[in-house]
Amino acid sequence: MPEAPLTIVFEMVATIISNTIGTLGKIASLFGKLLESLGVVSTYGGTIGLVVSVLVLAIVGYFLAKFFLGSGKTIIILTIVGLVLFFLAVMGIMVY
Repeated sequence: MPEAPLTIVFEMVATIISNTIGTLGKIASLFGKLLESLGVVSTYGGTIGLVVSVLVLAIVGYFLAKFFLGSGKTIIILTIVGLVLFFLAVMGIMVY
């Protein structure tokens, strides 16, 4: 017997939110490792190492900021959609 369409859509929204949050956590962890390795490069690389570290950090920081802001917007929108779907499901149950 097939599930209700509203339930399937709600599960899809929950999966997207869960995966987005997991991705953000993994990227934050990898960014910490990048900072650690760039610290070593800038310490032992002299002036050139410092310049390379700052350049890499600026480029990665730009793209991470873009990703985090875009993902944050996605999470907010999907959370609102999920709450609306939950509200509709509750109202549908209350009618019967």
